[in-house]
Parts: sequence; C-alpha cells; structure tokens
Amino acid sequence: MTYSATVPSLAALEKRVHAKDPALLPAQVMVEYEAPDDLPTRTVELSALSLDWSLKEVETQQIGDLWLDAVSEVLLVVPSVIVPLGSAVDRNVLINHRHARASEIRLMRSTPFSLDPRLFRVE
Repeated sequence: MTYSATVPSLAALEKRVHAKDPALLPAQVMVEYEAPDDLPTRTVELSALSLDWSLKEVETQQIGDLWLDAVSEVLLVVPSVIVPLGSAVDRNVLINHRHARASEIRLMRSTPFSLDPRLFRVE
C-alpha cells in the first residue's frame, strides 16, 4: 500500500507528525502520481467516523485493513487527522497495489525536498 495525499503540503505534514527528529529522516522526495478518473475508489467521509476517531487509531486501522484485504477499490480517500474538516479537499489517499487496476497509476515526477526546520523547533 502507498500512503499519499491530494496536495503536497498535506503529504509533508503527515510525514512531519510521524517524525520527532529531522536528523533521523531519510532524504525526502515528493512523488506526483496520475490516476485515471474511473479507478474504483472508496471515500470515507468524516461524518461516517466516530466523534473521537482521531483518538482511536485501531478503529481507523481496521477500516484500512478491511479495505485493503477486500481488494474492491484501488483508492481509499480518507480525512486527515491534521485537518479534520468535512469540507476540506485536502485528503489522504491510500493506494491498494493488490488491485489489478493499480498498475494504471503512473508516476509523473519525483522532486527532492526537505521539510522546513521550523516544523521541528521546540520553544
């Protein structure tokens, strides 16, 4: 499975929340994909999750695990804990490489980048 986002800034922030020390991060590369519009996709709306879903990591992992094992859709579009707004267009997108049509997703470009050190500043 590949974990991605609809916009680069969300992808970078998602990476940041899982990194405590920037010195331990490998070199960062932003990857842009192109996917056909008709790929089978499941969307999980914020309203479908429990009110405290951001605190229930096991609950959201189970949703992802069931989706992954079912191999019914190529993409799973989910809300971000970082920006938990139902109206936000910024979403996380998981790619299920077990699905036969996953091969239709094309890597368009890879661009090296680094996270702004201010994201790691502790004051």
